[in-house]
Amino acid sequence: MKRYLRAPRVRLDEFRLKHLQAQLRYCYLNVPHYQQAFSHGNLNPDNVKQLSDLMYYPTITKEDIISDYAGFTSKKYRFKKCHKSHTSGSTGQPSWTFFDTRSWIRKKYLSKFRSRIACGLSRGDKIAVFECASNQEIKKYNQRVRILKPMFRIKAYSIFESLAKTISDLLEFNPQNLYGTPGYLLQLARFMEKTRVNLSGLKRIFTSSEFLERNVRHFVERVFGVDVFDIY
Repeated sequence: MKRYLRAPRVRLDEFRLKHLQAQLRYCYLNVPHYQQAFSHGNLNPDNVKQLSDLMYYPTITKEDIISDYAGFTSKKYRFKKCHKSHTSGSTGQPSWTFFDTRSWIRKKYLSKFRSRIACGLSRGDKIAVFECASNQEIKKYNQRVRILKPMFRIKAYSIFESLAKTISDLLEFNPQNLYGTPGYLLQLARFMEKTRVNLSGLKRIFTSSEFLERNVRHFVERVFGVDVFDIY
């Protein structure tokens, strides 16, 4: 990608077309849903000669994917063995994304860390992540993220745990970074203000999954004493 950042438009279009053809061909050969859809429409990826040819291909909706996750999974991967992640469900129904191990690390963690590093995150930092998951799921999560050491030290916490217990654990972990939804961090900030607790090592907070209202940002920043970076 870096080689094409300043390339002429003609070269960029050639690059896009080449990778579009490769992606369509892969889907046609390996993904059940696309095999059926392409065959039904008498479509062959080898006949795609320009970007505008994409208009002849069927549009895939969120509902299509939700109703047939296995059908959208490549035959080269075992669906039940994939890592998975879900959206917050703010539109009414959460959707899941599935990854092999390599893609899970690259897309779930490394690509996100790039933007967070731009906000000041440093190698070796401790990161407390607040997840909508049970304590049993949190335990499994914490086992998985150990692969990111020594780059970052991540510890997840369940939003269903009592705030008192979570604060106690945070004081012991002493993270430089917090990551969670604005709604949960607002609850945490209110509890900390009420109990007069301070996370002395905290440097920044990242919010995601929900719209961050201005008054919530100001309150959280005032209580924690650090900047809030919204990456939603």
